[in-house]
Amino acid sequence: MSSVPCITLDYTNTAEYRRCLRSIFDMDAENFILNKNAYSEPLDDETADELSYDETAAEKFMDYVYEKTKDHPLFQATYDIAAGFMFSMDRNIGLTILFSYDYLREFYACFMTYAMRPSGFTAETPCYVALVRRLGKT
Repeated sequence: MSSVPCITLDYTNTAEYRRCLRSIFDMDAENFILNKNAYSEPLDDETADELSYDETAAEKFMDYVYEKTKDHPLFQATYDIAAGFMFSMDRNIGLTILFSYDYLREFYACFMTYAMRPSGFTAETPCYVALVRRLGKT
């Protein structure tokens, strides 16, 4: 993965959030776990949306993010905080939580800021301050 998709995250509901994730993860509709032919009844829109997910693309991007950030103390701190919500110390769990609806907007802004200029990403960076506040650690 040579470049990071620069996407403005604007979501106000679950369907919009999922669209943002599909875009960030560069999901391929050919790889969606949704197989409409496997169901005897038509799927409602919500269920079809939930199943329109490319797990391979998600894992690939999340692995990329973790590899790029795992040694940075500010990212380590946010991974630790988020993992703690699940009574875990596993930073990969923390990363997963940071991709959730409640934290994606702020976390992705942090990652994009860091990806574009690592030396400029500090504890005073506005998106980091917003993420820490969102995590309830201010």
